Amino acid sequence: MSGCLGKSRILAAALGLATAVALSPQKAIAEPVFAELLHYWRSAGERAALDVVAREFEARGGEWSETVENSSTLVREQARNRVVAGFPPTAIHGTSGHEIQDWAELGIANDLSGIAAEGGWSEVMPPQLIDQISVDGKVVVLPMNIHGLNWGWYNAAIYRELNLDLPHSWEEFFAQAPIIQEAGYVPLAIGRQTWQVRTLFASVLAGVGGNDFYRELFDEQSTEALASETMRRVAETMAELRKWAKSDEPVDHWADATAQVINGKAAVQFIGDWAKGEFFRAGKVLNEDFFCRLAPGTDNSYVVGVDVFALGRTDDPVELEAQSMLANVMLDPQVQLEFAQLKGAIPVRNDVDVSVLDECAQVGLATMSVPENYLDTPHYAIPKFGNHGLINEVGEFFLNDDITVDEFMVMIASS
Repeated sequence: MSGCLGKSRILAAALGLATAVALSPQKAIAEPVFAELLHYWRSAGERAALDVVAREFEARGGEWSETVENSSTLVREQARNRVVAGFPPTAIHGTSGHEIQDWAELGIANDLSGIAAEGGWSEVMPPQLIDQISVDGKVVVLPMNIHGLNWGWYNAAIYRELNLDLPHSWEEFFAQAPIIQEAGYVPLAIGRQTWQVRTLFASVLAGVGGNDFYRELFDEQSTEALASETMRRVAETMAELRKWAKSDEPVDHWADATAQVINGKAAVQFIGDWAKGEFFRAGKVLNEDFFCRLAPGTDNSYVVGVDVFALGRTDDPVELEAQSMLANVMLDPQVQLEFAQLKGAIPVRNDVDVSVLDECAQVGLATMSVPENYLDTPHYAIPKFGNHGLINEVGEFFLNDDITVDEFMVMIASS
C-alpha cells in the first residue's frame, strides 16, 4: 500500500511547499484519489480488518496511506493541530462518546449530514446508532462497526481441565477464581489502563445493577444512584475482581491481556468483542479453543460502543472527493461484512447478510435487537461521568488495592 507516497504528500503539506498547493482542482481531481487515515489500531485483528478497507480503496483506484499513533489522545491532538494548520487527515479514528461532541465543538470534522442523507444511513442503521453519531441534529462521524463491551472470553482448555461451567453470575466466577488460581492460572486478564477498567465496570454495572440502574447512573447522571446501596455492591464486586487480576506478568495493552488467555496463562478476559479478532488471528477456533459468553448477569444487556471516523474539516474539492470515496468504501456492504468478521464486531448496516457471522456475533445481534437491552458505552455519558469524575475514580480504585470500598464511595460522592 502507498504509505511512502502518503508520507511525502503529508510532509509537503506540513511544510507548505508549493507542490502541495499549486495544483489546480481540475488537475488534482484527475489524479488518483489519495486518502490518509489517522488512527490507533495496532493489534493483529485490527490490522487485518483495516486492510479490508485499504484493499478496496486501492481496488477502486485510490492511493492509501496511514498515520498510526499509540493512543486516542495522540490521535485527537494531531488531528486538531493538523486541521488548524490546514492539512487535515482524510479521516480521523475515534469511538462513540464525548469525542464526537469535542470534534463538533472544536470544528475538527466536516458535517456529514449530506453524505448520510445521500447514503440513506437512517434507513440502514439502527436509530440508536444515528443518535450516537449526531450532535445537535447534524451527523458528525461515519460509523464503522458496532462493538459489544460486556463480553467474557474464556480459555476452553483451562475450563475443561478444571471441569468448570461458564459463570452466569459474578458470585459464580468468584467461586471459580480460587480454583483457577490454585491450578496455576491467572483468573482474570486485564491491562492496567483506565479505559479497560471502564469496560469491565460497564459489565459489572449492568450485571449487578441491571439496565435501569445503568441508565439511571449514566443517562440521567443521578447523584442518588451514585450514593446508593446498589452502587456499593458494584464497588464491592470491582474490589473482588481486582483480587483475581494479579499476574506475574502484568500488561498494559488490551491485546497483551487477550494473549494471556489465548496462550493459556489466564482463564478469562472481560472486554469487548474486539478481543475475538485476536483469537481468530491466532488461529483459535470458537468452542474448541475459546468460549464467548456475555459477562455474568448481562444476558439481557448489550453495552454498545462504535468505532467511528470523523472526516477532517476541509472545503478543498480534492480532499472532499477523497472523503466521499472513503465513506462509500467503508460503508460498502461487503466491506462491512468482511471488516466485522476480522474485527470481531457487528456491521453498522442492517441490510448486510449477517447469517455468516459467528455464534458470538449472533448472540450480540439478537441481544441488541431488543431496544430495552441497548446500553450506551460509559464513554458516551458526558460530561460528568465521561472521561473524568466517576470513570477516573473507578480506574484509580481498581488499580490501587489500598483504596477501600468505603473510601471509593466517598471519592465518587465528591468527584
